[in-house]
Amino acid sequence: MHATSRQTIVSIQILRAVAALSVVYTHCADKVVCSEFPTTGRFGVDIFFIISGFVIAYVVSRGEDGAGKFLIKRVIRIEPMYVLLTMVMTLTAVIFPGVMDNNEVSVSGFIKSILFIPGPENNGLPVLDQGWTLNYEMLFYLIMSLCVLFVKNRKRFTAACVLILIFVTAVLQISNTGTMAHRCFLSLSTV
Repeated sequence: MHATSRQTIVSIQILRAVAALSVVYTHCADKVVCSEFPTTGRFGVDIFFIISGFVIAYVVSRGEDGAGKFLIKRVIRIEPMYVLLTMVMTLTAVIFPGVMDNNEVSVSGFIKSILFIPGPENNGLPVLDQGWTLNYEMLFYLIMSLCVLFVKNRKRFTAACVLILIFVTAVLQISNTGTMAHRCFLSLSTV
């Protein structure tokens, strides 16, 4: 892997481009009525999750950020644009109720959306449907921050993260919310 002076790993950027293009292709192909378009491309989200895991591990392994700084930097990168787009979707749903695919926006659904908390509203999806991936990203950032905060022994770091994931999965299983996000998280955590 070739890295520039800003620690940008070029191969990761290329992989991000491939993932982004595959996601865009999938969304465009879904909108086309013609069945001639293959439905490949859904792997883009999986690639994004893999890249995210690599980047999280890479950043943490450098040891430059403490738990709080690590989490705050990620929230600052994601939250402002996500809140803006969620507000646009909310206003669209309020002003033009028939435009959004049967999504109803409630105050609690809006708040849960901007806090990355899946809820029973809209089958577990946030106001901005594509935000379901960010729910997982923020959960993974939170788990990694907890590991950085509480696990000082690097040899036990991976085991601690795995145990936290198992704990979160158990809590979701016991709560049995039945939401789409809950089912997706369970399927991801059992891989």
